[in-house]
Amino acid sequence: MSELTETCDFPAMSEAQFPGFSCAYRTVTTMITKLDGCCALLLESSICEYNSEFSLNLRSSRQQKANKNLFHLFLSQEDMIFGFKAKIQESILEIEKDYSPDAIYVITTCVSEITGEDVNEALEEIRSRNGARLILIHGDNFSCRDNKAGIEQFFLAFAEMMKPACLHRNSVNLLGFYASSFKHCELIRLLERKGVSLSSVISSENCIKTLSNAPAARLNIVLDCFALPLAKEMKDRFGTEYFYCERPYTPKAIEKMYQDIGDFLGIDLLSESSSMKEEAEAAILNARNIFAGATFAVARQMGNNLDLLKLLTYLNIDVKVLILNKLIQGDRNSIKELLSMGVDPFVTCCGNKLQIESLLSKIKPQYYIGGREHVVLADLDIERRNSLYSSNCFGFDLIEDVIDSLQKRPRGQDTLMYKSRILREVQT
Repeated sequence: MSELTETCDFPAMSEAQFPGFSCAYRTVTTMITKLDGCCALLLESSICEYNSEFSLNLRSSRQQKANKNLFHLFLSQEDMIFGFKAKIQESILEIEKDYSPDAIYVITTCVSEITGEDVNEALEEIRSRNGARLILIHGDNFSCRDNKAGIEQFFLAFAEMMKPACLHRNSVNLLGFYASSFKHCELIRLLERKGVSLSSVISSENCIKTLSNAPAARLNIVLDCFALPLAKEMKDRFGTEYFYCERPYTPKAIEKMYQDIGDFLGIDLLSESSSMKEEAEAAILNARNIFAGATFAVARQMGNNLDLLKLLTYLNIDVKVLILNKLIQGDRNSIKELLSMGVDPFVTCCGNKLQIESLLSKIKPQYYIGGREHVVLADLDIERRNSLYSSNCFGFDLIEDVIDSLQKRPRGQDTLMYKSRILREVQT
C-alpha cells in the first residue's frame, strides 16, 4: 500500500483486462429482474443467455424476488455482418404490444457492441411509436475491468422516470446498490427520531412508478459509488442535494457521517447516538484479544474497505492482503493515516480464482474475509469468514456485527476443510 501514489492505481493481478467475477451485462440483467413494471430486451449470444438465465434461476432457488421479464434477441452470424436494427425494432414493438410495460430496457453485450450497430438510432426511430420508455444500457465489458460502468448506467436511467416535485424538507432518499437492505438501519432510525422520514429507497429493487416522486426529498444519502452519477444528475435536474458516504466501519468515521448529515438537515444526531458510540468502542476493547496477532486477507467488502482495515487494526488483526476493485473518494487520506499507524498490507485488484490462489499460497494468511473461494481456501488450510455484504447494519451497530461475524465459522467449512486435509495426507 505504501507504493501507491497520487497518480497511480493499485496493480492488477494480471495484464489482461477482464470484467472480474461478474460482467456488467450479467449484473444489470440480474438487477432488472428485481424491477417491477419493466421488461428488458437483451442483444446477445447464447453464452450471454446462459449467464443471465443462470443468475435468474439462482435467485429463484434462494426464494429471492425475480421477475421473468427478460427477452432474448439472439444475434446470428448474418446479423453481425448485415446488421440487426430491424430485429431490435420489431422485438421492442412486440414486447410493447404483448406486455405494456412502463419501461423497456435494451441491453447490449460485447458481441452487439463490437459489431458497431447503432442501437441508439434504432430506438430513436421508433420512440414515438412506443408507449413505454426506451432505455439503452451499454454492456461495454470488452473495454472495462469490472461491472461498475454498467451498474452506473442502470442507476442513471432512473432519472428518466423522475419528475419535478414539491420539496418535503424533512425527508431523505437512500441511493445505492444495496440500499433496500438499509431501510430500517440505525441511521434511518436516528433520522426518524428527529422527525426526518425516508421518502424513497433507490436501489437494485424498485417499482418504476414509485420513482417519479423521488425529487421531493431534501437530501439524497448515497451509499456507494454506483449511485453517485444518479445523485449528481438529480442535483442538476431537480436541485436535490446529496451526501456521499460509503459504509463506514470505525467509530470516528461513523460519528463524522452523523455529524455531516445532521449539520445539513439542521438536527443533532451526535447526542442521539453518543451512547451507541460508547457501546461500540467498548466492544472493540473487549474484542482486542480474540484475534490478537492473527493474519487475515480481506477481499472486496461493502462500503469503505480502508476504514474496515482500520477497524481490523484496532482489533489487533494483522491484515496481510487487501483485494479491491477500486479506490474511492477519500481513500488517499485513509492510506496516509494507515501508513502512519504502521499498517502496510499488500493491495491488489481482484483476479480470477487461479490468481487469488497463487497470491494466498505465497502469503498464507490464517483467515480470509470473503464469499467465493471456498474450495481454494480449504485446500490452502485458510479459515474463511463470511462476506460482510450479508450485514444490513449501517452505523455504530455495524461494529458489533463485524466482531460477531469474525468469530463465526460459515456452515460447511469444517467439513470442507476436513475433506481437503484428508486429500492432502493421501497425496503425501
